[in-house]
Amino acid sequence: MTVPVTAVMLVLVLGAAVALSQPLVLLCAIPLIGNAWWQRDGALLMLQPAVIEEGQLLPSQVMARIPAEAELAGPSPLDRVDVVKAAYGRLLGDIVYRIENSALFDAAQPATSRFQVALASWDPGSVHADHLAQEVEVSFAAARSEAERLGMAHLPLTARGPAQRAVKAVRVALSDAPEAERTSAIARADETLRALALYYLPTVDRQTPSLIGARRAIEPAP
Repeated sequence: MTVPVTAVMLVLVLGAAVALSQPLVLLCAIPLIGNAWWQRDGALLMLQPAVIEEGQLLPSQVMARIPAEAELAGPSPLDRVDVVKAAYGRLLGDIVYRIENSALFDAAQPATSRFQVALASWDPGSVHADHLAQEVEVSFAAARSEAERLGMAHLPLTARGPAQRAVKAVRVALSDAPEAERTSAIARADETLRALALYYLPTVDRQTPSLIGARRAIEPAP
């Protein structure tokens, strides 16, 4: 029964009570009034936010109340670049990785050059900081992917065999082998890498646990 029909019936009942001079007929109007009021409240509930419990709304109602332009806070451009720098720093400190994926540290490699330019151009105070941070992230991912794809193939053909021997020696030097064996392995790795004389390969420091020599700076020079 719709609200308009209920209203018509209510008018008819009231009219009959007046015409017949029978007040008791008005008792028939009570259910009609209640039904009309219930349907009115039902219609309003369809239009107004319904409260499940005091102070609690349906998830769909909560989402509807969030402004369309609202955005969840995420990492700042500075945080994102710091993540890249930390990852790059870990790779710089991994002597095996630096030999096996040397293209990441060779500025003559286009993908690596792009990353180094992006890192040098990074300015947290720039109005374009978000774009600059994105370029650092994208260029690093591309440079690393390319370096790992090339692997030892990035090295000159004559350097690949010695580089592989240097990696084997380094692995022994970093292992739990007897001290004399590790010392000999360090010496072999050092001599091999010095003989290759490739600027993007690491130098060996026999006194440091990582065996990495003069560590390359991540921050651009002033």
